[in-house]
Amino acid sequence: MTVIESVISAVTSKLGLASVKSDPYHPLNPLSADEIARSVRVLKAEFKSDRLWFKSTQLIEPPKAELAPWFDAVAAGQTAARLSRRAETLLGVRRDDGADWSGEF
Repeated sequence: MTVIESVISAVTSKLGLASVKSDPYHPLNPLSADEIARSVRVLKAEFKSDRLWFKSTQLIEPPKAELAPWFDAVAAGQTAARLSRRAETLLGVRRDDGADWSGEF
């Protein structure tokens, strides 16, 4: 464990905060750092450019038709299957005179 990890662990323990890794799954939780990193890797491979700007990445909420059965199962005390997660990224390509914002992916 690094010094920083030790400090974070001590502070979260002292404050009674749960570790991020122990948070239970919920389909509307914000994207994790791993999910954002995976999204960035996919877009970098797709655009094949080292001049990309990533303005924001966020969760695309699942449709209500997928969420409702998940909530019903949880309310009934059943184990609900994980829903697929999708990310939306605002992406730009750096130019010498600014950036060309390519839209959301």
